Amino acid sequence: MVISFSGQSCKRVLHSNDSYQDSLLRIVRQYLDWEGENGFSGTIMVQLRDQQPLVASYGFASEDQGIENGPDVVYDIGSLTKQFTGAAILKLEMMQLLSVNDSLGVFFKDLQPDKGRITLHQLLTHSSGLPYRSGRSHEAVTREQLLEKLSQVKLAFMPGDSVLFSDFGYNLLGLVIERVSGASYESFLKKHLFDPAGMKQTGYIIPAWSKMKVSHGYRNCKDWGRPMELNWSEDGPHWNLKASGGLLSTANDLMLWHQALSEESILDRASLEKLYGKHVRQETGRWGHYGYGWKVFTSSRKTTVYAHDGFNGRYFADFLRYVDDGVTILVLSNKYRFGNPSISFEIASCLFTPGHRPVVQGKLTLCLDSLPDNRPGQIAAEMIRVLETSSESEVRFFMHQYVASHLMNKYPEQRLLDFLMVEMAPMIKGGSLQSVTLTDFRLIDLEFFIPHNGKRVFVNLILDEHEDYKIRGMGYDDERPRPQ
Repeated sequence: MVISFSGQSCKRVLHSNDSYQDSLLRIVRQYLDWEGENGFSGTIMVQLRDQQPLVASYGFASEDQGIENGPDVVYDIGSLTKQFTGAAILKLEMMQLLSVNDSLGVFFKDLQPDKGRITLHQLLTHSSGLPYRSGRSHEAVTREQLLEKLSQVKLAFMPGDSVLFSDFGYNLLGLVIERVSGASYESFLKKHLFDPAGMKQTGYIIPAWSKMKVSHGYRNCKDWGRPMELNWSEDGPHWNLKASGGLLSTANDLMLWHQALSEESILDRASLEKLYGKHVRQETGRWGHYGYGWKVFTSSRKTTVYAHDGFNGRYFADFLRYVDDGVTILVLSNKYRFGNPSISFEIASCLFTPGHRPVVQGKLTLCLDSLPDNRPGQIAAEMIRVLETSSESEVRFFMHQYVASHLMNKYPEQRLLDFLMVEMAPMIKGGSLQSVTLTDFRLIDLEFFIPHNGKRVFVNLILDEHEDYKIRGMGYDDERPRPQ
């Protein structure tokens, strides 16, 4: 665990209200320590106006190598990529090379009329009618194949009529940036966005990163390696991901980006107004508006918030800029954990809600190679034992001893007995327990290897902490039924 105030010196410059702000940061720091102790892996920055940001890092960029996370460690920032794509389009507009009102037909000939009429503004605001994705993120798709997918896809609605979050739209914006600038997507961003902001550790392949600084992604108790090791092409991710996600960056670089936007040193005021414009409301059931690569909210205090998050199943990023309040919160994580998306809002509550008592949001996940010596482990062990015996009397006794009243009341006793003896027992009988995942002491996943057929079976149990951790839910599958 590393906690510091970034800057050249540990000595801090006090401002008129620093005493109060320091007390808030102490509360935040204590809360973050609790999250770190409870399994958070990554780096968090919290900045109050022009003060040096509080920097808190926990866990490892590489668990095997013992490389600790820190503000200069490289993370996959997911959909935070979109704000750079939006800024690049606006930069090209400032250079008078395009207009956000231009249609795709201006840049790509022979498109069907419904696709050719889609404007850059509609792509930027997720109002194009294009689907969420054109395929899997790591599918090998070239520029030409992406355009071919565009010709084949069916629009969900007429462009401009509704809103549907679309990575596909941002992939196409990346193609537009290349077509207009004559440079690769990453090269254009480096020259016109990253370098002017002083960002030397952001990109796909151009930065000369030391492998020691690029974090591994973790999920399901598995090390998924570094992002570039997951089927990237020679010039970065394929076009199902490029320009919509997958950029790599550090906490230090992203705070430089925040500073550059705040100082209007890269985009002029007119462009920033478009970047942060409340152009369209988010999808039905969600609050706030879409800007260009940013979401725009109004806080409970009627102040303006620019925000976006990113998630790919392993890495998580959250960037909240309370511009009227002078507060910036950045969360970067390289390990999936229930509750991570709520951390930034818990930090905000510490800062904005007088007397708020922070509560740990993330759920501790333990990766084990055997059953733990505690109540959840004992119940799981007893269930495995009675299923191996296939004795109806023992299974019935187990049900009455270890199954919570919620489950016993929900299903007839015979239905539960049949599920355990007829469905689950044959699946795991004769199998060897390979791994155990215990989350928040309430969710336990068991991985079995079955020698006679060479398959793996995953059993998951939901435990009721209010009823002595008896089982209130159970299931099985031949693949992990629930992410950890």
